[in-house]
Amino acid sequence: MYAKLTLSAAFVALAFSHNALAADHNLSADILVVGAGSAGLTAAVQAAEKGKKVILLEKNLGVGGSSQFAEGLFAVGSEWNRLRSDPLTKEEAFKTLMEKHGYVIDAAKTKDYVEGSAENISWLAGHGIKFEVVRMTPWEAAIWHVISDYKGTNHGAGLIKGLKDAADKAGVET
Repeated sequence: MYAKLTLSAAFVALAFSHNALAADHNLSADILVVGAGSAGLTAAVQAAEKGKKVILLEKNLGVGGSSQFAEGLFAVGSEWNRLRSDPLTKEEAFKTLMEKHGYVIDAAKTKDYVEGSAENISWLAGHGIKFEVVRMTPWEAAIWHVISDYKGTNHGAGLIKGLKDAADKAGVET
């Protein structure tokens, strides 16, 4: 199912830093994830938790990318929504998104996005990320799950710190 990957550190060095000193090292993994923003970190953690040996590559000095600047995440029907008795259904959220975007966005992908949103928040919460649900405006539903404190950091930086900790715990090599 997963191809065994062998990656020469020389290639990585040339592609990202033109540093030939790393040419003597070989890295081996089941899964290679390129990019350590929130999506890459999440993919790496999930693969490692399923028993795969994962290498996560990032061209910047640190992980996170633009996800470090996020305030919160969209979700409908999450545990936090249920605790607040928020009435918005996934069907209503899907319809609203399609209408707001003039029906030019991919309906199947948008439906998957809405349908999986609560599960995504639950998965992150299972890795120590905490949320507070807020309304962006008084006339909109409470769909924004603002990332609260994670080891002294909040918002996107807290999300990234939590995902990096989960990656380290799962044995992901960054």
